[in-house]
Amino acid sequence: MPTSTIARIRPIVTILGTVVALFMASSMFSLGGAMPPLSVIVPVIAVTLISLWLIQFTDLMRSPESRFPSRWDKPIWAAVFILLFPIAPIAFWVWKQACENER
Repeated sequence: MPTSTIARIRPIVTILGTVVALFMASSMFSLGGAMPPLSVIVPVIAVTLISLWLIQFTDLMRSPESRFPSRWDKPIWAAVFILLFPIAPIAFWVWKQACENER
């Protein structure tokens, strides 16, 4: 498997693994296999967003300057990550995929 394919699926596998592990842990405490209460769903969503944010922010910081079309793209993306916490990782991932498809 090429490195680029592994790099693309790593965030998805990490997030899915986290979600599955948290749901499995929560099912041990639920009665009769009922849907987990809101007190479990909210932390699962929070951990998923934080994991996605950390993976994509790390990818942004480790990227060389030559990967970005403009010299201001990397600082702008860093500011977007800080100011728009929930949507920045998804927007960066979409932008990154679009840039890779152009090459």
